[in-house]
Formats: sequence, structure tokens, C-alpha cells
Amino acid sequence: MAFQIDIRKIGPAIKQDLRNIVKILNPYTFSEFFKNMKENSRRHMLIYMLILGTFTFIGYFLNLWKLVGLSGFWLAIRETLWGSEPACDIVSSFKSALLYYLTFIFTPFFAGHTFHFFSRGLIGRDVSREEGVTLFAYISTPLLISGIFRIISETRILHLISAGISVYMLYAAINSRYGFERSFLAFGFMMIIVFILSMLIFGILSAILSIPEMCY
Repeated sequence: MAFQIDIRKIGPAIKQDLRNIVKILNPYTFSEFFKNMKENSRRHMLIYMLILGTFTFIGYFLNLWKLVGLSGFWLAIRETLWGSEPACDIVSSFKSALLYYLTFIFTPFFAGHTFHFFSRGLIGRDVSREEGVTLFAYISTPLLISGIFRIISETRILHLISAGISVYMLYAAINSRYGFERSFLAFGFMMIIVFILSMLIFGILSAILSIPEMCY
């Protein structure tokens, strides 16, 4: 089947996703959002994560590269923001940022497929691939956007906090959408799956990209 994009649908899709992001990031509305969440195509959600993931890519890339090679005024800015410690070269920084970018995208993508395969045993009903991928893509929203906070050391904690929010959001989403009775089992199982998937994807990509140890 050929890859086709209906240009007429791009504008409405962007507006809808922006509204969804606002609801997801609002602590008063995200549970209701996941309860009434409408599934999207896997292609749509993959593009959604690829776009949001650019925040992560930029944050990790600039944090590792730290504007190496600049002098004068820009060197002073670099040292003010990041200090004078050695920076990775631009190629290694790009590879490392790409590593985290792809790991943060493919982990929820494949986790959604895994949730589909085990949904009957976990929550007592079948979940389509589209619903599984949509669920995990939206759950990863805080993590992907907050990657921009990796740019400087002082704001890294915000990225870690957002990762914790995504973890809590996984439990809250399962609880509100599929019921409390099976939520803890499904949450625990999927957390293990997410950990395994992230380690596998990270390891495989690390071997392919050959990144220097100091640039992770």
C-alpha cells in the first residue's frame, strides 16, 4: 500500500493534536482525556512522536555539543550556560541525540503493540494495535516535550520529573480507561515491557551508531 498523505487533513489534525497536548499536560483533564480517548492510525501517532521528539533531539544535542568550537562572545555564553568542561564533537553529539530521540519514540510505539498482544489477559478485553499505540504515544508526550530541558544542567531535573509524570500517566490512563480492578497488574506488566524494550532499542542503536563513551 502506497504511503499517502491527504493535505486537506493536515491542518485539522495539527489543531486536534495541539488541543490533545493541552489536555494531556493539564493535571485536571488528562484522566478524562484518556477515558474518552479516540484511537488514531499508527502512522499518525508515529508522526506525532517524531515531531514532538525534536524537542528531545535538540535538548540532548545542544547539551552534548555545547556549541563547541565557538570563540569570543559566543564562547563566553557557552561557558556561562554550561561551564568550560570538554564538549563532544558535533558528529558524536548528533549520534547520541539521535540515539535518545529514536529510543524515546520506538519504545512507546512497540509498547503499544505489546499491549495489544497481551490486552485480553491484562484488562479482560481486546485492544487494537491502533488504540495501544495511540495510548502509549500520548502517554509519552511529557517525556518527549521535556527533552528540551536537557540543554543546560540546571533544568535537567525538569526532564526527569516529566519522565516520572509519564510513568504516573500510564497508571492513571489504564485506571481511567480500563477500570481499577486490573489497572495495577497491567501497569506493572507494561512497566517491565517498557524497561525491556528501552534497553533493547538503546543497546541495538548504540551498537549501530558507535558513540564514544563520554558522549552518552
